[in-house]
Amino acid sequence: GPEFSGVPRDPGDWQEFVYLAAARYRGRIPAWGIWNEPNLPRFWSGTRRQYIDTILLPGARAVRAADPGALVGGPDLAHLSSADWDSWLRQVIAEAGSVLDVVAHHVYPGGGGASDVFEELHDRPSWQPYRTTVRDVLQASGWWGRPFWLTETGVESGRVGWTPQADFYEEIVSDWYGPNPRARWMDRVFFYQIHDPPAPDTSSFGILGAWPDLERKNAYFAYANATATTPFVDGEVIALDAPAYVLPGAVAEIRVTVRNTGTESWRGAAGYRLDVVSDRVAWQVLEHLLPTDFEVPPGAVAQALIPVQAPWIALPSVATATVRARMVAGDGRRFGDPITAVITATQHRPAQVLRQPRGGTVPEGRTAVLSLEVASDTPADYQWRRNSVVLVDGDRVRGSRSPRLELSDLDPSLAGDFDCVVGNAAGPVVSEVARVRLGTPAPRRPSAPVAPAAARGAPAAR
Repeated sequence: GPEFSGVPRDPGDWQEFVYLAAARYRGRIPAWGIWNEPNLPRFWSGTRRQYIDTILLPGARAVRAADPGALVGGPDLAHLSSADWDSWLRQVIAEAGSVLDVVAHHVYPGGGGASDVFEELHDRPSWQPYRTTVRDVLQASGWWGRPFWLTETGVESGRVGWTPQADFYEEIVSDWYGPNPRARWMDRVFFYQIHDPPAPDTSSFGILGAWPDLERKNAYFAYANATATTPFVDGEVIALDAPAYVLPGAVAEIRVTVRNTGTESWRGAAGYRLDVVSDRVAWQVLEHLLPTDFEVPPGAVAQALIPVQAPWIALPSVATATVRARMVAGDGRRFGDPITAVITATQHRPAQVLRQPRGGTVPEGRTAVLSLEVASDTPADYQWRRNSVVLVDGDRVRGSRSPRLELSDLDPSLAGDFDCVVGNAAGPVVSEVARVRLGTPAPRRPSAPVAPAAARGAPAAR
């Protein structure tokens, strides 16, 4: 397809690219947005179906595999009626909402004022009673109350002037965090952009002028003043520790660790609490209220134990739920980025990986063998993956559905990060990652006899 907007010939190529990017910046990039404004032909020449199946779902799987702690956001649609933003958003949430941590969206003002943005988000004007807002779609789709980020908004100083641009910034921040906020249901607001591009590009969205002068516009000072003086409530859920498997009907204790990253103290007496929810109604969150004497000052860390009861199920059923934790302010607003854990109720024991696959460096053209040892009370199945992409047997790949994987005639197309998904009647577990790289291993002279590489679980080079 066309360069820049074309559909990948193979979704696996795209998935591997996303995996390598997320793995490279593991732990340093907290959130990834999957594509930009796919409802515009300029950015995506494929269909909506192709975006979901070829881009969003494989991309989310890749991020999850490469950096489980990172958030996945999307679909970052352009808010244009001519681009069917509302039908796009409904379908993406319905068919791919399970892979998203955050729904992200772009809204720019038609007339240059902040009120235009809020009308599109939630303030339907009286003279357009049937106009669809973003909030309407989120509520109808069941996403309401879950994280929403306005990942692009802004105005051009060259179109409206420096002072109106500054007013726009000030009004957005005050409506988001002011004394009578209308927009606190939004978790994050991103302004576009920091500085103008160099000439001859005429875009003027920046709050600074073009490089190298970076002249400060009025909007820069309005934004700096607003962010420095406006009290705000924010938090970070550092960890959500939950058992991966429990017996049916058992109560799982979930330990949640939170940090206050805002400017206000959290007080239980003022209604602050930890919000723990399950995506399955059969799983009961027994208690998530915090003591009235609970207080977490800015910068402090606190822990809470939340009991969650699994449903009663009959053999051979397995019940899985995603549990999500966030903080809730006294006015009912949820805040802080989400964190999730997956819990499975089963009467079977999950498979246990007794010996993990081990990677290493293998000379190009040789054969590498990866293997693992598993204990399982019920029949187990295996699926090896390379850079999060499922492997299938072929001329150079053998054993992709067995405990022993053989890679022959090794070259860059077969080197990478390998893991194995092991499933049994309880559900899947994933092995540790084994990294196979090309090159010549440095020689070493052991002081005592050493078992062959294959026996130790490292890649065997032949």
